[in-house]
Amino acid sequence: MSAIRLQSIHDDELPDWIRRGSAAYAESRIRSGQSPESAHARSQKEWAELFPEGKRLG
Repeated sequence: MSAIRLQSIHDDELPDWIRRGSAAYAESRIRSGQSPESAHARSQKEWAELFPEGKRLG
């Protein structure tokens, strides 16, 4: 069984985490049949909504 480990992320780590997360999300959409262009565009749009200006909400 795999364990899940949660840890807080520091503000200086956030941009790289967002970049990696957005890329991974786009790749998962590509694997499920979406075109690369559409997958990357959608991923960038959704991550920008979650992290406006590359920052956390609240």
